[in-house]
Order: sequence, then structure tokens, then C-alpha cells
Amino acid sequence: MKKAAILFCLTVLFSLCAVAQSSSTGPSAELGFGYAHLTGDVGKNGWNATGALNFSDRWGIEADFGGYYGKDSILGFNVNNDVYTYTFGPKVMFTTGDERVTPFAHLLFGGGHESADTPLGSQSDSAFTWMLGGGADLNLAHNWAARGKIDFVRTNFFDNGDTHARLGVGIVYKWSR
Repeated sequence: MKKAAILFCLTVLFSLCAVAQSSSTGPSAELGFGYAHLTGDVGKNGWNATGALNFSDRWGIEADFGGYYGKDSILGFNVNNDVYTYTFGPKVMFTTGDERVTPFAHLLFGGGHESADTPLGSQSDSAFTWMLGGGADLNLAHNWAARGKIDFVRTNFFDNGDTHARLGVGIVYKWSR
């Protein structure tokens, strides 16, 4: 928890530095949706939805929601294992020499819920979750972009701290400034 607090403070500090250097183009918004894969013992495929309010070209606030679904056979029993995440936090965008590409980084905090269903019963748990990662948008048209990203997801379901990678691709609609 202490490391997460330090990472959050550093991200906010770097975001404020980016704001001081950003242009005054005004706010914009974006909505994204796509495919996501969460790694682990039972790899899970699912969806990811994001929304962001960008206060400038360089920084914004992001909301990230995801659902990941996995099936496995353990000792001859079928196990359905689902994970849902809901996180929020700062997002920093970077400029490159190519206006078509917009890299970004984010540090998100929130919660998650995991459930496992077997023929012998069900278990579920909710826990604090945080994500650190980023990606890049490839601007396709005036308001549309393709997005690729990778995040490190930290959970603590069933009192067992665990870190996973989350890979995602999708499409983003941007309301311009």
C-alpha cells in the first residue's frame, strides 16, 4: 500500500509538471472500448471500457472498467473464474514528432471483484486494485483512434496479493478541443 501511495504521488507530481508545460487548448473528452487479456494461471479474455476528461494536450483524468472471463479444469472439475475492475486516476499524454501517434501513461486506483464457480460451490471477493501502464493511440481520422496498451494490474483477492499483465487493443472516439 505504501508503494502504491508513493507511485500515486509521483504520478500527480509529473502530471502537474506536464500541465505547466502544456498548451492552453482547452478540455477534450474520449471514450474507448476494446478487447483485453489478463494474464495469470487461468488467462482471461474480456473487454475494457475507458473514459477520460483531458484538461490539456498533456494530462487528464481517466476511468477504466474491465471484465475478464476464464475457464479451466482443475482435478476434473470445471472452474469458471471472472474478474471485474473499476479504477480511476491521472493520465499523462506525450507528444512525438508524428501527430498521428499519441503515447500515454496512467496510474489508476480503485477496486476489483473476482468470482469462482465450481460444481462444489462458489467463492467471491472484492479488493483494492491498482494499475500502472500506458500505451499509444494511432489517430485514424479527426475523431477516431486505434489504441494499444499494456498495464500491470495489482490485486489482493482472497488475501493473496497478485500482479498480472493486461494487454488491450481497441477503438477510441475523441471529442476535439
